[in-house]
Amino acid sequence: MTTPTIRRAVLYCRISRTKDESVSLERQERDLRKLCELEGWEVTAVIVDDGKSGTKDRDGAARALDLLRSGEADTLLVWAFDRWSRQGLRAVADLIDVLKERKRALFFAKKDGLRSDAQAWRIVASVLAEVAAMEAENTSARILAARSEHLSKTGPEEQRFLGGKAPFGYRAVDNPHGPGRSLAVDPYEAEIVRTVAERLIDGEYLSSVTVWLDANAVPTPQSEARRARQADQPVEGVDRGSWRVTTVRNLWRSETLIGRTTRRVPVLASDGEPIVAADGTPRLERRVVSDAHGLPITRWEPVLDLATFQRLQARLPSVGRVQPRRTVSWLTGIARCASCNGKLYAQKRRKGDREELFFRCAATGDALNPCTSPGHVSVARLEQYIEGKFLAFAGSLPMLKEVQRSAPAYDALALAAVTQAIADATAAMQADGADYSQLVPRLDQLKARRREVLSATTTHEVELVPTGRTLGDVWRDLADDLDAKREHLQKVIVRVAVSRVPGLDSRAPLDRRRIEVGWNRDRGIDIDEPHLAPTDYWGRIKWADIPTR
Repeated sequence: MTTPTIRRAVLYCRISRTKDESVSLERQERDLRKLCELEGWEVTAVIVDDGKSGTKDRDGAARALDLLRSGEADTLLVWAFDRWSRQGLRAVADLIDVLKERKRALFFAKKDGLRSDAQAWRIVASVLAEVAAMEAENTSARILAARSEHLSKTGPEEQRFLGGKAPFGYRAVDNPHGPGRSLAVDPYEAEIVRTVAERLIDGEYLSSVTVWLDANAVPTPQSEARRARQADQPVEGVDRGSWRVTTVRNLWRSETLIGRTTRRVPVLASDGEPIVAADGTPRLERRVVSDAHGLPITRWEPVLDLATFQRLQARLPSVGRVQPRRTVSWLTGIARCASCNGKLYAQKRRKGDREELFFRCAATGDALNPCTSPGHVSVARLEQYIEGKFLAFAGSLPMLKEVQRSAPAYDALALAAVTQAIADATAAMQADGADYSQLVPRLDQLKARRREVLSATTTHEVELVPTGRTLGDVWRDLADDLDAKREHLQKVIVRVAVSRVPGLDSRAPLDRRRIEVGWNRDRGIDIDEPHLAPTDYWGRIKWADIPTR
């Protein structure tokens, strides 16, 4: 294959958000195209990341790098190096890896005059990337402080829109009280909001409303069609997005519909200290911005009146997952829908004066691709059924532990041979007339060989020994430790499929018609085929008699 004589260039342009400024997307593309004309390069693609933070993953940057990696382009051009480097050192490292893979590939930052074929390119690129990352962190801290200060103001003339996409039901307009932007009710979206609110209050299901939004081609909050419409541009043929039940639920529960603003704040423990997640970062939750007296601040003209919003919220709380961030059952993640194999999620349902948790197929809420026969079962009943199966089958089996034993891996015969040779050489040196010029080097070689034999890697053997307890003993000791119970259960049971059986209601007894237990076949467990005499979950002990019920 011949090497192309004309370089193929991909142009990558990026700004934080669309606005008329000196380094607009149009300016960047124009300057880069002019550079390509001067160099005689062919522009094969122009990729844009518009309105995204430089510190976040960017789809456009990934696509541009893929073109360079695959050979569809020979040169990746950016207007300035910080258009790439603010992603951090990882992004620069990925770029360097691609440049190493493809010797012909070239990276060029026009403003900085930085080329990847220049000397000390890697050092310069890494330093600039670290500086850009530090600058981004400092900028982010300043922005958060300024945002917090601004959101605490209550005067109408002080209320400015801080940027980003306008909440559904609003559009960004020039601030009538001074500089910057403000939010005004979008008549088209406001009518959609009110119509959906009325339908939900009247008892219509979220799935039905979701289908109605899609059928009427209503652009989703993040869609390109919405952005084009609010910019007074044509929307014909522009992607309108797809509505999902979760999107509808979250949007119509949002207090932005009554003119309020929310922000993320740390979750505090009972002692007033922030709760830290497993990765070391503070846990955050979204709360409505309030004034010094703790009263919510109304920043914009409400789309819904307060009475309508309150009736809407009274309708919506019964819909949705219960405690989505916390495990509510040791069967979470194991319980599946037999029809679509989707996970079953615990949801709270009121029955008379009491509330009960049910496992329910999540795909029932997918208005566009719903599950045809969703599984549905009481959490308590399913736990009782599976616990009985588990203990009846494995409760009396011994709990084993791993004991690691070490053994030398050297060759005993080789060691005996070299030891004897050393003894012979030593004896020869004691004889009269010994030729030391030959024996000394020979002895050194033999000692080196002995060290080589003895330094062979030690092998480690794992032996499984009974602990004196049974699997049932361990299960009962785990009590309410749901995660530990799930891990213990999965040694024997890895999947529980729940079916909807025609003619049987939710109160019918649980049996094989409704519940299919997926035993851990990888470890030889299959109670439906006892003639196989499978091994236990440790893969060691044989069971001859295995119950089939």
